[in-house]
Amino acid sequence: MPKLIEFNLTHECDKCNNTGYILDERDPFRNTVIRCECQITKRIIAQIKNSGLSSQFVNHTFNAFETKDPFQRNMKNTALEYLDKIDEIDKEYGKHWIVFSGQYGSGKTFIGEALSGQLVLKGKTFYYLPYVSVIPKLAKDLLNYDTDVKSQAESDLERIKNVEVLYIDDFLKTLGKNDLIWEIIDYRYKRTDLMTIISTELFYDELKRIDGAFASRIYQRTAYGKYFV
Repeated sequence: MPKLIEFNLTHECDKCNNTGYILDERDPFRNTVIRCECQITKRIIAQIKNSGLSSQFVNHTFNAFETKDPFQRNMKNTALEYLDKIDEIDKEYGKHWIVFSGQYGSGKTFIGEALSGQLVLKGKTFYYLPYVSVIPKLAKDLLNYDTDVKSQAESDLERIKNVEVLYIDDFLKTLGKNDLIWEIIDYRYKRTDLMTIISTELFYDELKRIDGAFASRIYQRTAYGKYFV
C-alpha cells in the first residue's frame, strides 16, 4: 500500500518568507542566494491549478472513492498497486500504462483522477486529454492555414507526446480511432519512460475489433493486461 500524499493548494514558507530564495548556508561569507526548496512545492501547486482538474484532484481521491462493487474494489486495488510500483522500470517493456474500462458511472474517470493527482504531487509533469473535446480540435488546428494556430497545435501535440504522465479520458468515445490518436499512442509506446493513464468505455476485445495492432500496443504497455481493468 503506497503512502498517499494529501492535497494542499496553498503553501506558506517560513524559510524564505515566500520570496522563493534563501541565503546559501554552505557559503555564509559570500551572501550567495539560492532557490528555496519550497519552489518545487509551488511549481507542483501551479501545475495542479493549470491542469484543468484542480477541484477533481482535491475531491476525487483514493480515500473518497467508494467501492460498493467488486469491480470497483479491483480498480482501486490495481491503481494503488500501480502507484506503489510506478518508479520500477521494467527492463524489457519500460514504464507501465494503466487502463480503466467500464460503462458510464462505473468510477473509471474518478479513479483515473485520483491516480493522476498522486502522480502530480510526486512532481511528475502532467497533461489531461479529454478525448472527445481535444482530439478533433487539435487535428483541425494542425491543418489550419493560420500559422499561429498551427504552431500552437504543434506545440500542444509535442507536449502531449512527451509529458511524463498523460491522462486520456473517454478514450475513443463516439469518435473512434483516428490518425492523430494513433500517432500519440504509437509515439508513447516506443518510449520507455512515459506513463499513460486511459479511461474508456471499451474493453480489450472491443479495442481489438477496432484495430488489432493499436490494441496490442496498449495491452503490452499495461504489462500484458495486468494493469488493464
